[in-house]
Amino acid sequence: MDVYSFGVVLLELITGRPAEQPDSRESVDVVKWVRRKINMTNGPLQVLDPKVSNSSQKEMLGALDLALHCTSIMPEKRPGMAEVVRTLHCLQDVIEPPMISSVE
Repeated sequence: MDVYSFGVVLLELITGRPAEQPDSRESVDVVKWVRRKINMTNGPLQVLDPKVSNSSQKEMLGALDLALHCTSIMPEKRPGMAEVVRTLHCLQDVIEPPMISSVE
């Protein structure tokens, strides 16, 4: 599976923006848009889709970090899909901690 493409799809979900969107006279893809925005004050928070509840902000920031790694400019810096899956499971554990069975 193409990790870069997965990162683009993840950015689309996190930001609520399509992969490519005409922005004034030039087309700006979501990866470039996010990278520009996150370098500003409170940039990471500004790129999150405002339609998503603020209660999910921590998880969305974790997913944003993962998406940025997946879309790294240098291919050798991108994680493998196994690492992506592990990271997503960790984000899920933040949302829904694993059930611990009680022993009586």
